[in-house]
Amino acid sequence: MKRKKDFHLFPALCLLLLLAVIVSGCSQEKDIDKASPNPVHLDIAAFSVQLQENLGLGEELSPVENDVFSYVYDVPGESYEEAVLLLASGAAADEICIVKAADKDSKNAIKAKMEARIAAQKESFASYLPEEAAKLDNAIIREIDDYLIFIVCGNPQQADAMVTQAIENLDS
Repeated sequence: MKRKKDFHLFPALCLLLLLAVIVSGCSQEKDIDKASPNPVHLDIAAFSVQLQENLGLGEELSPVENDVFSYVYDVPGESYEEAVLLLASGAAADEICIVKAADKDSKNAIKAKMEARIAAQKESFASYLPEEAAKLDNAIIREIDDYLIFIVCGNPQQADAMVTQAIENLDS
C-alpha cells in the first residue's frame, strides 16, 4: 500500500519541478537592484548631497568620517571602498548612507548591518519619538552592482524615485 501512495506523489513532484523551471525562465523583467553586466560608477558624495537637497528633510544631515561609519554600522574598513553617511542630530531618524562594498560577500554583510540598524533604531525611537520610528518602517535599502543605498526619511516614495532615476541614468 505505501508503495502505491508514493507512486502518486511522483507525477505531482515532476509537475511542480517543471512549473518552477518554466516560471524562473520566463522572468524577463529588468531588476535595477541586481548587478549589471557593465560595472557602474556612482559619485556617492554628489548623490548624497542631491538626495539631501531634494528630499525636504526636517533637519540638515551632517556627514561623518569613515571611522564613524565603521563604528555605527559595525563594519570593518576593509569591507568597503568608499562610504558616505549623513546623520541627523539624534532627534530625527533621517539618514542617508551610500556604500561601495569591496566585494559581494562584504556587500551582503553590510546590507545585513543596515537591516540590523533599522531594527535597533526602531526600538530606540519607539519609546520617545514614535513619529520618527514610523519613518523606519519605510526605510529604503537598494543595491546596484557593489553599491548599497540606505535612506530613512519622511518621503520614502520620493527617495525611491530619486534612486531609481539615478540608477537608470547610470545605465544610459
